[in-house]
Amino acid sequence: MALSGAACVVWAFVFYRNVSDTPAGKTFERPARASALQVCSRRDVVALMLAQVPMVCCMGIIAWKLSGVGVLPGPLAYIAYALLAVLLLAGGLAPPRAHAIPPEAKYVGEKTCIKCHDVEAKHFSHTQHAKIFRLTPGATSAELWLEHRNLTGIDGLTFLNGVLYYNSVFFNNLYRIPVDAQGKAGVPVEIWMDAPVKGIDGMRVANGKIVQAENGSGKIHVLTLLDGDRAHVEVIKEGLSEPTGMEPGRGELWIANRGAGQILSIPLPK
Repeated sequence: MALSGAACVVWAFVFYRNVSDTPAGKTFERPARASALQVCSRRDVVALMLAQVPMVCCMGIIAWKLSGVGVLPGPLAYIAYALLAVLLLAGGLAPPRAHAIPPEAKYVGEKTCIKCHDVEAKHFSHTQHAKIFRLTPGATSAELWLEHRNLTGIDGLTFLNGVLYYNSVFFNNLYRIPVDAQGKAGVPVEIWMDAPVKGIDGMRVANGKIVQAENGSGKIHVLTLLDGDRAHVEVIKEGLSEPTGMEPGRGELWIANRGAGQILSIPLPK
């Protein structure tokens, strides 16, 4: 067994020195999305537990084999089996959420696929299903507020002067949603931006302006809304590594620089 382990270590170094991320002549490109799997419903919890069954069974077989040859004494083997069972079942013991969000609206707080903002009601964007859900004050469950093809790739969303704006990480477009007197959403209207953007992600309002992260180009830019559904793009920070979101606070704009695994701040846009 020790000889097998030593051989694996040697092969690991050989493999590391000779393998490449891409074929010869190709350039490695990071995906626009590299988020972890999000488990936000009981159905997903069960699916996750079933996906872990093969791994847990393999570890159980290893513990059984080690106990059979005397490496792992009987009592320790039983402890190992119990720990594996706890590992398998622990995912299903999470407490239920305070609000009943529809299963298709997998609410994960302020992460990139879904964001919420308080303007009389909470609005949740769902990137995968191209929908916006709304949780009104006093309600215990969210309702589907808007479903439209223009929501394909919806990511960040924010309110500015009572108007809901959102962006599409797939199309790199910016939209506003007209709302009637009854609060019913209309057809999203595209806002023309006067400069190209790449991989737009989280968005916030800071000092009365919309700020967006470009995870595809490593930039943060400010949008100045003009007449005729137009917007002027002004880059205020470059050289970042996959920035995904921002939050104004303490007189600064705090940036989640995901690719570098860091949080940094810059002065708020004027």
